[in-house]
Amino acid sequence: MLFEEPARSKYDLSFNLGRMPVRVHPAFWIITVLFAIGGPSTPTTILVWVGAIFVSILVHELGHALLMRRYGLSPHIVLHGMGGLAAADFGLRSQSRRERILIALAGPGAGFLFALLLVGLVLGLGYRTHLLGLAIGNGAALPSPTLQLVIADLLYINAGWGLVNLIPVHPLDGAHVAEELLRSRDPERGTRNSLWVSVVAGAIMVVVGLFVLDSPFVAFLFGYLAYLSFVAIQRHRGLPPPSASKGWKRLRERLRRTRRKVELRVVETAAKQSIESQARMEEKAASKPEIKAEAEEMLRSLSEEARRVRKPSSKIGHGREED
Repeated sequence: MLFEEPARSKYDLSFNLGRMPVRVHPAFWIITVLFAIGGPSTPTTILVWVGAIFVSILVHELGHALLMRRYGLSPHIVLHGMGGLAAADFGLRSQSRRERILIALAGPGAGFLFALLLVGLVLGLGYRTHLLGLAIGNGAALPSPTLQLVIADLLYINAGWGLVNLIPVHPLDGAHVAEELLRSRDPERGTRNSLWVSVVAGAIMVVVGLFVLDSPFVAFLFGYLAYLSFVAIQRHRGLPPPSASKGWKRLRERLRRTRRKVELRVVETAAKQSIESQARMEEKAASKPEIKAEAEEMLRSLSEEARRVRKPSSKIGHGREED
């Protein structure tokens, strides 16, 4: 799974943030740099973007992890190619539904709080900035273009990533909140209902990604997440995944039959061409004696014509000598 904790590698960056263990998988740096160079970029913009992503996702996961520790869990943070996660190694007690909801909301909340602190700092210094396309403040622009870029990227990622995580599509934070709320009303079918909500919300985001944001990546990402939710529904019902369903088996069988028909058609066509070619060769072989006889007859006629031509010329010569 793309969103699960990746296995450890010798290229991991590991450190402690206070008493919080943090591990950064090398895929995190690779994917972040690829996103940075996807558009117009310079070494400065790439470095600023990678640093802003690192800080923003770390703040997000730190929000989860701190509240997890507050409620008796022992968490650690992992940053990977598809974002990050805060996972608990063990817990001193089970968490209530309210605590699980608060833990899920703590990640986006930490990002929103960090963005607000940045806005307050910029405004407090007498400057203006922008947040998700909205101008904030009436002061002068920040004096350094690089500083403007740093603030803009941090605000965009913390606010934008927080809003995306509130969408009720598994495994995002909004889906965990929706699952807890639905299970509180229907303990037996709450999880399955949250998966259906995830499928529908993912399908809506596919449309938004294609026709509103003009982003094939957003459409692909949420389409993939919606598919994973549908697979989870099948498993929750005790049914095989779509790849093993009767419909898929019938489709594979039809493809196999079609392939056999194509192979037979190719063999039949090759055999027919071979037979026709052999027949043409036999016809040519049979026609060779006739061609030879015609050639011999032509040579005989040419020889006779040559003799007739010679005889008159000899007579004419002898007559001239007599004169």
